[in-house]
Amino acid sequence: MLGVVGSVLGVIGGLLFLDNINPIADGLSYVTGHPVFPPDIYYFYKIPTCVEWQTIVWIVIGTIAVTVLASVFPAWRAASMQPVETLRS
Repeated sequence: MLGVVGSVLGVIGGLLFLDNINPIADGLSYVTGHPVFPPDIYYFYKIPTCVEWQTIVWIVIGTIAVTVLASVFPAWRAASMQPVETLRS
């Protein structure tokens, strides 16, 4: 459940950040007094963004799979222990 909640919050936060990346860069440029990505070096005035939904879906599936796999071994090990022996040590 933690992996699902983290994935959903991560996708929402990432998409919100991506949607506001140019105002964020403008704000950082204002605060620091220097452009974040100088146009004479990077050859663009606005940060280009492209969202591919298939990639987001695969990343979420991979994230959930990793969290499930990471929780299987500790749960399997805990299930194989005797509660009384565990409480003694």
